[in-house]
Amino acid sequence: MTGGSIDEAVPSAAPSRMRRPHHRTGWLWMMLGLLGLAGAYVGLVLMSGGRDLDSAITVAMMPRSNSALQASRTFMRMASPEVLVPASLAVLIYGLFRNRHGVRVVGAACAGLLFSAYALKVGLPRPGGDLSNSFPSGHVSAAVALTLVVAGVLRRSARLVGTVVAASITAAVAVATVALQWHRPSDALGAITLGALWWGVVVLVIPKGNDFSRAR
Repeated sequence: MTGGSIDEAVPSAAPSRMRRPHHRTGWLWMMLGLLGLAGAYVGLVLMSGGRDLDSAITVAMMPRSNSALQASRTFMRMASPEVLVPASLAVLIYGLFRNRHGVRVVGAACAGLLFSAYALKVGLPRPGGDLSNSFPSGHVSAAVALTLVVAGVLRRSARLVGTVVAASITAAVAVATVALQWHRPSDALGAITLGALWWGVVVLVIPKGNDFSRAR
């Protein structure tokens, strides 16, 4: 998600050109996210063959030992939404001291991500006799929100490492929620693609010359 973060100061020679948003990159992220989200829902939730595949992968990812099961549970206690959302807020508060406009945009996008994940979970039907819909995963959405915040707010010197760490946490949360039978792979994929869509919004709104990290 680092493709949209820009932190170089705006040259005085061509301010109007440099301040234009990254329209192509932003729209690309949004289209990839939207297509991925729709594909995950239609292909793995609505279609019977996709549901069978989704279930088969879920069963295959079940822990094969009690130690693996306990490790997954321990990790999810440390990487629960109750931990990840406050962590995202802490990074946003840190960023407010450096770039108020950019941080507000990223914060609004994270709020949009979490709200839209909840709205889709409530509004979308899941065929197959389940009592409730779990698409997309709220746990994975919280981890994706942290990745979005880190990629958009941290100074350039720390952004790459921070984004890799946050993305690794997101991947681990996705695997653990499926292994623990809390979610299906489709739910995790839905949350990740929804995050890509909202990252596209960030890239579209924040000007190209926006400086997230004047303090290197």
